[in-house]
Amino acid sequence: MPAGSFRADLLGALVLLLAGSLLGLLWNPSALRPGAVRLEGDGRPVAADWLGSIERQALLEALRAGRAQLVDARQRSHFEAGHIPGALPAWDAGPRSLFRELLMVLDPDQPLIVVDDRGDGFGARRLAGLFAARGHSGIGLLVGGVEGWREAGLPLARGWDFDPALYDREGGR
Repeated sequence: MPAGSFRADLLGALVLLLAGSLLGLLWNPSALRPGAVRLEGDGRPVAADWLGSIERQALLEALRAGRAQLVDARQRSHFEAGHIPGALPAWDAGPRSLFRELLMVLDPDQPLIVVDDRGDGFGARRLAGLFAARGHSGIGLLVGGVEGWREAGLPLARGWDFDPALYDREGGR
């Protein structure tokens, strides 16, 4: 094997490693916070220290009192099939993401709850990290997610039950 070919392969591998590391940081902003990730006994990561959790009853009370915002991190088909009433969707809407619109609509100083199917998914944690990186505080995941909500016999909405004019609002945070 010629030495030049080996160097080119090595350089290519290093470039891919660096690019992968940078993408990893973009994908998981909590990785920039030293000590923010705890490990389970088997070595799996658990929620970052800045990420809280909320039980169903506490979420119900907070929503009724208008003290919490709710974002659904699941795929569009799951959201439309049944979601917690009042939840805003965050799925990818083709060429542009609804995340930018959510940043304009949501109050970064009000508690934000991110839900997924079971309350422990990567998508919900990633979305929570994106909100935290943009100044939101008081972010938590719903324990048991939408499935736990459904199993508890709590109501689900289908289709769209929020005011789409929220997304048309100009300005933002």
